[in-house]
Amino acid sequence: MRLAELFPFWTGALEELARAVEGLEQSQLHWLPVGGKNSIYWLCEHIIEVAQRDVEAGLAGRTKTPARATDGASLAAELRRLAQVTGEFLQHTCIGHWNAKDPSRRPVHDSLWNALIELLHHRGQVFLLLRLQGRVPPGI
Repeated sequence: MRLAELFPFWTGALEELARAVEGLEQSQLHWLPVGGKNSIYWLCEHIIEVAQRDVEAGLAGRTKTPARATDGASLAAELRRLAQVTGEFLQHTCIGHWNAKDPSRRPVHDSLWNALIELLHHRGQVFLLLRLQGRVPPGI
């Protein structure tokens, strides 16, 4: 069994987030409610950073590239690129690799779990911030 069968929604969650942010203006990306700490831009950059570290570089063995997107379109492009990298890794990795350990790296299950939890948790925060701005996020 491939990991993609366990996580069929993973790449879709990244795609939905990309669709949600690609048309946003700078003011919408950086908007904070009163007392808010993290903007949509910061949350997306954090999701990207975790995916690059834990999935792309840590598991797929690819060189981590800096995201530093400047607008909604570039954030969306990086999220879509990471959806592709993640999808390829999940498709080519068997369930038996789930608990694989390499003393120089985090266990596979730990890296995947961290990246997935960060994505789902912060995607929810992004969708909430969109709603507070009067926008309707994509359906989950």
